[in-house]
Amino acid sequence: MYGLVFRISDLFSKKSRLCAPHRGGRNFNSRHLDSFIEKVYYVARSYTRRLTCIMKNSELPCRTERTLETTPRSDTRGVHPPVAEQKLMWRVAYEHLLLLIQSREPGESLPSYADLAAELECSLAPVKHAVRELAAQGWISLQRGRPARVLWTGSFRRSAERTGSSVVTRIFHSAFRPLEPTDAAIGQALGLANGQPCIVCGRVRAIDGKPVAISIAYINPMFFLHPETFFLDHDVVTGSLRDVYASLGVRPIRIPAVLKPALADQQERHLLGTEPCTPVLRVHQQTLVEWHGCAHVLEIMKGTYTSAIDYRVDRLPQWRVLEPSE
Repeated sequence: MYGLVFRISDLFSKKSRLCAPHRGGRNFNSRHLDSFIEKVYYVARSYTRRLTCIMKNSELPCRTERTLETTPRSDTRGVHPPVAEQKLMWRVAYEHLLLLIQSREPGESLPSYADLAAELECSLAPVKHAVRELAAQGWISLQRGRPARVLWTGSFRRSAERTGSSVVTRIFHSAFRPLEPTDAAIGQALGLANGQPCIVCGRVRAIDGKPVAISIAYINPMFFLHPETFFLDHDVVTGSLRDVYASLGVRPIRIPAVLKPALADQQERHLLGTEPCTPVLRVHQQTLVEWHGCAHVLEIMKGTYTSAIDYRVDRLPQWRVLEPSE
């Protein structure tokens, strides 16, 4: 470093020789050369002084020599919990919100993010994560600038229990079998090959001891690892098929339904215990979900409802004009 300073200082004494004409007849600009030499000289002299102080063990105000605080802080806002705890926290928020949704009527709003975070004593991140998961599964509706709104959950039992009624479910058909030739359109909609078995679940719902609804669900077996043991693995008597579908981790896209008034046929009169020429409401409903990046039909449900209950649709209906022959 000292040699560098000496060499640069020698440039001042040799300036006249450096500015002498070259072979090409061109002269250097003496003013620019003086400015350049002065800048290099002062930079080198500054670093030389710093190096000399370091060699003499003198203290220098250096940015890299800041003292670190070793005393613990009482404010823990900058301390983040481990990743495992963060995942556990959003799961706790998810379960809390799911219970809150099941206790509310469709159309009601959920508390704000800040209120939920204060209630759970956590930050906003796990609450927002849980809300996004519930919205993806179709439990709530999210709109910009508005609070989350509870959607129709699709559970007959929960809808009846909200009104203070008791529900009793009886299974009249449960099988894992190929579909009948008359149900070929259902197998085609589910994407099943000819002769491929399908999960069929037929139930009768009674409110306060009176049968009021029939539902026959044709469930796609490709979503289950062991579809042959579906009725052993899942409780469809006291439980809900909606809860079974939510455990699959799939995201519902659309639930289109066709509603049609009709007169009860022989099977409906037998299961519901109604008189001939009793008007009923028939529902043909599909549940489309996103699975592996594609849309698939998870369930096709044929339902029959009597006038003793109100069938509520809490989604955008897609009406289809029926032909007179239908």
